[in-house]
Formats: sequence, C-alpha cells, structure tokens
Amino acid sequence: MKKKRYFVFFSLMIAVSIFSCIFGMGILEGYLRFTQRYRLNTFYWKELPGKSNSRLYRNASDLLVGWEHDPGGATKINSLGFPDVPRTIKKDDQTFRIVVLGDSVTETGEYVGFLEHALNTSGLGKKFEVWNCSCGGYQAVNYYGLLREKVLGFNPDMVILGFCLNDFNPAPIIFKDSSSGRLKGLGTQLQGIPTYYGFFVNSFLFLNSYAYRFLVITTQKILRGRKAMAENKPGEVALWALTHIRDLTQRKNIPLMGVIIPYLKNRYSSAEEEEYATMRHLLEETGIRYLDLHGDFTDRDEPSLRRSPQDGIHHSEAGHRVIARILHTYLLQDLSWWFTRN
Repeated sequence: MKKKRYFVFFSLMIAVSIFSCIFGMGILEGYLRFTQRYRLNTFYWKELPGKSNSRLYRNASDLLVGWEHDPGGATKINSLGFPDVPRTIKKDDQTFRIVVLGDSVTETGEYVGFLEHALNTSGLGKKFEVWNCSCGGYQAVNYYGLLREKVLGFNPDMVILGFCLNDFNPAPIIFKDSSSGRLKGLGTQLQGIPTYYGFFVNSFLFLNSYAYRFLVITTQKILRGRKAMAENKPGEVALWALTHIRDLTQRKNIPLMGVIIPYLKNRYSSAEEEEYATMRHLLEETGIRYLDLHGDFTDRDEPSLRRSPQDGIHHSEAGHRVIARILHTYLLQDLSWWFTRN
C-alpha cells in the first residue's frame, strides 16, 4: 500500500512537472513573440541596389538554403521564385539548360540574360536556356543547399557559380557535418545573436518556435562560456560546401564551373585580398574549374561599370555585358568539357 502511494505521488509529480514545463514554454513563446526577441531575420523587404522595386524574401524550409524569394511576392520574380523570365521545368532534347547560382551581384545584374542571347546566336545547333537562380546574400553553403533542394530538379545540363569575393565569408545559417556529427556555420540569421552549433537542432522547431530558438542560443552561450566549443577555421564552411557541390554535380554528370567576379576597385584592402586568395585557393583545392575575371577588368575604378557611384560591388549594365562577353568567349574556346551531356 505504501509503495502504491509513493508511485501515485511520484507519477503526480512527474505529470505536474511536465504540465508546468509545457505551460512555461507556452508563456515563454508568447512573451518572445510579443517582444520579437530571437526572431528570425530572414523574412523581410529589401531594397536592392539601383532598383526601384523591393522584393519579398521568406524563410526557406531547409536551413542550408536559409531564405529565398517569395514566388510572385514582388515584380521580376518568376513562379519558380527566381529573378528571371518565366521558365518551365520541362524541356526537349534540343534544349541545353545552364543554371547560374549567385548572390546579389547576379540577382541585380543582366549578365545571365546577355549570355543566353549570345549562346543562342552562336550557331551551336541548340536552344540555350541560362537560368538566373540567384538570391541576394547567398554564399557558398546556400548554393549547395539550393542545388540539392531545387536546382537538380530543374534538370540542368551545366551549373555556373557566380562568386562575389565575400561569398566565402561566414555563412548566416547552420548545418550538420555528417563526418563529425557537429552543427557548423559561422554567423547567424538572428539579430545580435552569436553562432549556434555543436548539438542537435531541429530545423522545423528552429524555424517556427521563438522559445526553441531561445533555448538553443542560451545553451550555446553557456557552452561558449565554458570554452567547450572551437571556432570554425577560415574557409572551413566554404570548403565543406564546395566539396559537396563538386561531388553532387559529378555524381549527376553535370559540368560545373565557378566565375570570380571582382569588386569594382583597383586597390583591395588586406581583408579583401585575403577573400580573393582564399577563394582561388579553395576552388583549386576542390578541383572546380573556374574563370577569374580580375584580369579582364583592366580598370575596375571605371565609374561606368558601377550600378551606382558609391557601389563598389554591383555592376552596371555595361559591367554585366563585359561579364557575359568573357563567359561566352571562354565557353566557346573549348566545347568538349561542357557541351557533351545532350
């Protein structure tokens, strides 16, 4: 009888504790939603450089992708959610489809369209589609997520990575390294919140629950305070992403190349020189074919190349015509490595 009373007592205590936790989490969730603390900073309107229209972004369902365009949420975004002309996934045998991944330099520019026109007037006996699948703020790890989650479903015959020099900087997302089991990713999608990794994080809860994000970040801060976590080495995330992009395209027999698009200035700071050197080194280490455009822009201080006078990153229409011309010439120099899949 006494054992039964103890069992009932402890069962009741456990039930009360569980109820208290659920109730407390509900109160915490409501408070954090009301105060907007620990909110995701990936669902926002953003005025793009040199453009009169704003574009709506939304959280992507996959943390590797991070954020994405809202299809139909603003002008110049097609039904697939990209800053491109209307496209259909179905294609015939005479169509050669190139998908370009990039950040705001590609998103706000025209070189993708110029390249499509140039290829279609080259007499190669194919209809060329050059898709602009870029999104502002994307970096190498976002490219891998987008390639894996969406782009392969578009049945590309070639993939081009349009790199801005800052694309190998710390990525504002997290991912789980299958080799070590640790979550990695420098930077954060949260305003003023440090990096979080090193333990299991549920993507669905992280994207949808303020209280869950609070617990993840708080735990991460405690671990940091105990010096139990090591920082990622420079370029580690980018190397991880590039390796996975290379392996994924090789398994699918899809030609892959990168394009290094320079900043619009003749003299780089030491940090920018390091970005440039790291990008070249990692592309060479992973064996990804790439085209470096620095030598083709002889005067990067030329004002006509800039989208706006103070913008040293985003190219004007004239700058994008230069990019398209160089890419077109490069591709036509050796058709054997990429024009063989169809």
